[in-house]
Amino acid sequence: MNESDIKHYRRVQLDRDFAALKESKLLPSNPKNGWIAELRTLLLMTTAQLARRIGIAQSVVSNFEKSERGKTITLQSLEKIANALECDVQYVFIPRNEKGLEGELYDRAEKLYEQKEKKLEHHMRLEGQGQSESVEKSVREEIEILKLYKKVWDR
Repeated sequence: MNESDIKHYRRVQLDRDFAALKESKLLPSNPKNGWIAELRTLLLMTTAQLARRIGIAQSVVSNFEKSERGKTITLQSLEKIANALECDVQYVFIPRNEKGLEGELYDRAEKLYEQKEKKLEHHMRLEGQGQSESVEKSVREEIEILKLYKKVWDR
């Protein structure tokens, strides 16, 4: 199995996981005030108590909560805080494309192929040549689309 096959199978595996995650609807939306403030409050913990558990000043906890809301907090800080809240940090990127990573890659390659094909058709029309529709052409298209996978992010 070559590297390309391994990446393909890993994409397919992750796509299955993403689909199951989306289908289960287990991902809660982010709280308006951020996870730190939300969980700390629900655990009936003050900023002073959280600061003591982490070993930092209370003002630093307030800064952490503010930086989380501003999306500038580091994962390292989140790990420390989560530990003090008896939680684990999990982060994940969820593909926007409903067909997952493999679908995103294929869609982009297909679009790139169509752009190349339009240019070719234009040149063939200028030269007075027609293009025949056949099974061979569709197989060739599929192969070309797959070859374009590595180039989809160049534009």
